[in-house]
Amino acid sequence: MADAAESIADELAALRAGFEPMSNDLDALRAAFAATTDELQELRATFVPELAGVRLAADGLHEEVRRQRELIDKLESTVGQVGALLDRGIGGLIDTLKPVVRDLDEVREVMEPLQTATERMGRVAERFPGPGRKR
Repeated sequence: MADAAESIADELAALRAGFEPMSNDLDALRAAFAATTDELQELRATFVPELAGVRLAADGLHEEVRRQRELIDKLESTVGQVGALLDRGIGGLIDTLKPVVRDLDEVREVMEPLQTATERMGRVAERFPGPGRKR
């Protein structure tokens, strides 16, 4: 039995020696995880206020984009209405100008033949004696 007890003691010593490096590795892992946890807490402390600010700014942007869309919709409607008014106004202007153009055509038809006669009369007037005579 003494041999068995000694054998068990040797086995336990061997097991303890085998577990010693694993125990050291576990201690190193615990220390690394503790450091990681501390770093994560520092990052959280840094980024949470920043994220809150970003969220607040994004909420304001969302409202601004919504307002801009409403303004664009109103502008689109207004441009459509102005376009329709311009279309009607230009159509009315064309209808108003048609008689004026027709009258101008008639005046031109009368004036063109008179223009050559006026030029000839001017040359005749230059030959008359008196003041204002061109040479």
